[in-house]
Amino acid sequence: MRKIAKRCYEFHNVEKWCLVCDEKLKLNNTRDIKRKNFCSYSCTLKYTHIKHPHMKDNLELGRAKKARRKAAKTQSERFRNGEYPDWERQLETLRSEEVREKARTTHSGEGHWNWIKDRSKLKKSRFNCSERLGGIKFWRTSVFKRDNYTCQHCGQYGGKLNAHHIKPWKDYKELRFDIDNGATLCEKDHKKIHRKR
Repeated sequence: MRKIAKRCYEFHNVEKWCLVCDEKLKLNNTRDIKRKNFCSYSCTLKYTHIKHPHMKDNLELGRAKKARRKAAKTQSERFRNGEYPDWERQLETLRSEEVREKARTTHSGEGHWNWIKDRSKLKKSRFNCSERLGGIKFWRTSVFKRDNYTCQHCGQYGGKLNAHHIKPWKDYKELRFDIDNGATLCEKDHKKIHRKR
């Protein structure tokens, strides 16, 4: 225990000086023995400019950007001062035939980023399928309504219900959206049925 305690307060015995101005550094913990080399941020900047002269240009550019941001008025300040944007001119540019034509070509057809040449190769989604009654969502809700939202095995009303295909989805394509091929089951019973198969 003594060794740990002694090591924690090691920074009290170490003396270190700033690399730029030779001022004695104030060490707050043992990590500072290795880390701290400068007394202040300004000394750090001076040292970097001496070692890396190109860094000075970057610093000046950053200051110029900050000054430009401060000088620029916010939109709310402009409105308060009575400076309103010229909406008519902006709308004219948006309505111009060139802009509309460009939007037409880039945002639709082959110019669109998500364009697929041959859509017949795409797999039909069973949820968006327009076969017979209009997809699985319609079939599911109609089965629930027919069974009055009650499980056909245990008689539970409401809760987490599943619409079950009596004859399997993959084997009987023609009965996929037939309401008579559906049964309302609670989640537990639905899992039990599928485990048996």
